[in-house]
Order: sequence, then C-alpha cells, then structure tokens
Amino acid sequence: MKQEKKYHLRRLLAGAVAASMTLALIPKIAGNNIVLAATTKDQSNTYLGVSAIHNPTRGGDASSKWSGDYVYFGTYDDSPLSFHPNSTPIKFRVLQKDCNAYSTAKTLFLDSDITLFRMAFTFGDGSSNVWNGSKIQDYLNGPFLKSSFTELEQVAIATSTGDGGCSYKEDSFQRFIYGSPVSLRDDKVFLLDAAEITNEAYGYSADPGIKSNSGRWEQRGYGNYWEQGDYSTYMVSSHQKSNTLGYTDWWLRSAYTFNRGGDDNVDIVKNNVGIVYRAGCLRSKDYHEDHVGVAPALNINQESIIFSTDVPSENAYKLTLSDSSLSIAVPDGQYIDVSGKTVTIPYEISGSDATRASILITDKVWNDSRAKIKLYRELGSGTASNGSFTLPDGCELSGWGTDYHVYILAEDIHGEKETDYASVPFELSAPVVATYAVTVNSGSADATMAAQGNKV
Repeated sequence: MKQEKKYHLRRLLAGAVAASMTLALIPKIAGNNIVLAATTKDQSNTYLGVSAIHNPTRGGDASSKWSGDYVYFGTYDDSPLSFHPNSTPIKFRVLQKDCNAYSTAKTLFLDSDITLFRMAFTFGDGSSNVWNGSKIQDYLNGPFLKSSFTELEQVAIATSTGDGGCSYKEDSFQRFIYGSPVSLRDDKVFLLDAAEITNEAYGYSADPGIKSNSGRWEQRGYGNYWEQGDYSTYMVSSHQKSNTLGYTDWWLRSAYTFNRGGDDNVDIVKNNVGIVYRAGCLRSKDYHEDHVGVAPALNINQESIIFSTDVPSENAYKLTLSDSSLSIAVPDGQYIDVSGKTVTIPYEISGSDATRASILITDKVWNDSRAKIKLYRELGSGTASNGSFTLPDGCELSGWGTDYHVYILAEDIHGEKETDYASVPFELSAPVVATYAVTVNSGSADATMAAQGNKV
C-alpha cells in the first residue's frame, strides 16, 4: 500500500489517543522537521539484512564519546499537542548488531540518539518508582508505539523480556545505588537500565567511581555536577543526548533504592528513579518531575529486515522491512526471455501498491548470513508488466540457480530516511533456453550445442 495508506490507521489511533490523554501524560516534544527526498537504491548503497552495520566502538573512560553506526526507524512528533506521523525520523544508535539477550530471535538493539520528548516517570495515586506498571512504560508501549511507528514497523519490533543478561557487580556503584537490574516484561519500547548505559560493549563508558579508605563511596565532581552524599557520581559518556532545547537529563528504568540512613530519607527511596544527568553522570530524580527527557530503546527482529541502505553523508542506514501483503511472480503462461546475457522478465505484482519491481542476484540464497549481492537495481516500475537486465560478469546462464541465485521483489520505497517495504524475494528458476546444433564447415568448435547469443 502507499505511504499514506500505511499511515492511515496510525493517524486514527494517534488521534484517538490525543483526544483521550490527560495533560499530565502529554510529553513536551522538541524536534526539527526534515524534508525527505526520494532515494535511489541499488547495489552501491544497499546491503542484505544488517550485513553492513557494525557494533559500536567499545566505550572507554568518561571522556570518550559514543561512536558507532546509526539506524533511522520510525518518526516522532514535533508538536506537544498533536500526533502527526511522518514528521521527524528517529535516529537510533546501534548498541548491538546481533543481539539475543532479550528474545529467542536475533535482534538489532537500538537506543535513541536524542531525547525525543519530556515527561514524568509516573504520577497519580499509587505511584512508585518501579518501571513495570509505570506511566512512562504505558505511554511508550501504547500511544508512542502507535503514533511513531507504522503497522509493519510495530510488527518488526521484537517483544523484549528480561534484563539483557546484565548484572551489577558486587559492591559496585550501580548495586550500591540501584540494587539490581530491572527486567523487562514483554516490552516493545523501553528505557535503558543503569547496567546497559554503563556497558562498554554498547559504546558507553564505565567509570567505576571512587571509594574512600573507609570503603564508602565518595563524591566525585565534574564541574559542579555530583550527587550530594557519601557516594560517587558515575560518568557514562561525554557525548550526551540532546534535543533542540539543548542537553537534558534523561530517565533510566532503574529504581533508586539507596537509603543514606535514617527514616528521614525513606521517601527518597520510594520516590526517586535513576537518570543520566545532563553532564553524563548517574543520578536520580523524583518520579513526578516532568522535565526529564525520554530516550526510547528497542529491538528489531532481524528476520523482518531485508535490506539496509546508506543514508547519504551520515554513518547511518535506513531499513527495508518485509511486507507480507506484497507479492510478485511471473504470470502463468508467460516465460523469461534470454538473448545472450540480456534477460527479460514478465512480472505481476499483487497486494499492496508498489513503487517498483527490483532484480536481486546473490552468490548464495539471499537470507544466508554470508550472502553477497552481485546485482541489485530497479527492474521496472510498480505498474509495468516486464523489465530487462544484463547478467553481471561471472554469471553465466549455465550457473543460474547453482553458482548464483536470481530473485525479483516488489518494493514500496519512500524518503531518504524513512523505512521501505518489500515482498519476500521470489526466486526465479533457470529459464529454459532453446539450443541449436553447432555445424562447422571447416575446422572444429568447443561446443556441439549453443543457445542464441552464446559465443562458440
């Protein structure tokens, strides 16, 4: 279906959500409109699955900036009172390319590069600083999920469960302040935990803080930024998340459990939630604070990703997701025509509207993790009935289906940073080509039979 059709249900859902939300739940959103331009996709900028995407540079000390690849996925609203889709593409940091810590399926683990909006962690009667059941959890997995991602993007987002295999080391700063990692319970969208935001494998730094000779955590100041008390701040990265209003604090899903001692501090334990302070250190804030930023994280099922395509001038990619409503095939009674190395393919697209038909040739079956693209480009428009291409060098007709594999697919291509959609690649069997006896009047030939266009 066309992009406006893909977003139709999302608009309806978002409108209903906007009409029913209380003012306390409406986030303070900031962002810039980006004009999206059409992009050409071919083998020069497009790769199978996530094969071109890399894990981030391993985090170092507190002065290290986060460094790695990015993925554009979904959009967020740039107005606090409206839920208009197709506004600003969300740029995510790739925390782990091949992740299996949150699901039985292999996923692409992403963390928003900026804070998308601001809101309270929770509010109202019976509030607590626990992630599960919080208002922010409800919002991210309800209104935000439905208004920021198309139906197919929502399907591709994995349901994440567990703590990601994370743990706090005995007598560590995280254990001292937050107790233990917070497990997810079938969340599509979530906040990072203090263990994830200090995981060097995800590109974040892990500054252990300073303890005094008495064995207690001491203040450790960076400028004027430290938590008051007898424990250290913990720097995670000098490259902080920001929005158009500048740097901001942002929520973690880690409940603040440290009690400095005495009944006077008991409310701090009940009411505070972990944050990353704007200077880059771990702290906490009262869960009613509504000016704290939200930087969503999520996992995408790799089985849903057909291609990743370069975003020009950025170390970033956009994805092509599988769309089961799209299909393409050679119509009954029609056949592939071969003339030399020029191949003409009749095709018929059914299901949703498509912007083009594409030809894809790979050295192994397309979803093999080791497969490489030999040819990928437009075969014809979405309304055409056939298209032609030339077999690339090294691809002889006799090797079709063994030395290489040929596919056609229907694609629904959008802007420079927006998600594209495609049918599952349809493999074409080697065409039956008429051959002729080679007659030599004088001398000899290296073949007794040859097809039209073959060199003998």
